Order: sequence, then structure tokens, then C-alpha cells
Amino acid sequence: MGYRLISKHFPLLVSETEGQPTAEESEAFREAMEPFVNGNRRFGQIVDLRDSTPEDHEQRKLHAVWMRKHHDALKSLSVGVVLVSPSVAMRMSLNFVFFFAPLPMPNKVVGTIPEAKAWIEARFADAGLEFPEGADAYLEELEKRC
Repeated sequence: MGYRLISKHFPLLVSETEGQPTAEESEAFREAMEPFVNGNRRFGQIVDLRDSTPEDHEQRKLHAVWMRKHHDALKSLSVGVVLVSPSVAMRMSLNFVFFFAPLPMPNKVVGTIPEAKAWIEARFADAGLEFPEGADAYLEELEKRC
């Protein structure tokens, strides 16, 4: 599956990953994000990394280029991104990377979907946005998958 972007509960976006994304899947994910970073509506994002393996070096570089290209839009439109991984080593690695290469939006790395939900709900509230109806049930279902 690679990446899957779920936008049915917009302004909440959920990125699901499985395994190591191929180059094509990584590119498709970046293309799927374009309408959101090129739009004019604020959004928040949960990135579910619980069933993933890291992208290869080339894909990480392309993702970094995409992030730099959309830095200003992400800074102004994203209320925050929260990444979910049960692996302490993965969480430490991500926090290390973000310390030296900060993301343009508020961010947090957590171990569970409920932690992610609580954090992103607070970002929505801080931004004056309503947490989307139906997202609670979807996130509860997502938590049960892994």
C-alpha cells in the first residue's frame, strides 16, 4: 500500500503507511497533498507510521525538497502534524531529525493514535477550528488496526 492520504474528514488529513513506500507511491502521496498546500483552508494531519518502514534515502531527499518548496504554505495553512509510531527508536530518530531540520508547522511525535488525536484536537481548538464530525469513529477504527 505504501502511503494513503485520507481526506474524508477534512480539515483533518490522515496519512496511513504500510511497509516501505515505493518511489511511485511517495510521488503519488506528494501529489495528493498538493491541493491542500495550494488551497486556502487550514488543516491538521495525523501521520500513522505504526506499520511502516522508513523511506529510502532518495525518497527522503525528494520529500525534503517538497517540504522546502511548500514551506510557507505549510507554515500558514497547517495547524500541526503529529506522527505516530510505537517504536521508541523511531520516535527518538524523528525528534532528532526535527531538532536539526525543523518542520514549518507545529509538530509532535507520539506512540498511539489516542495521543495523536488529543494533540491534534488541541491544535484545532487553538486555531479556532472544529474537530471534524465522524473523525472520532474513524480514529478509533484506525487504532484497532495495528
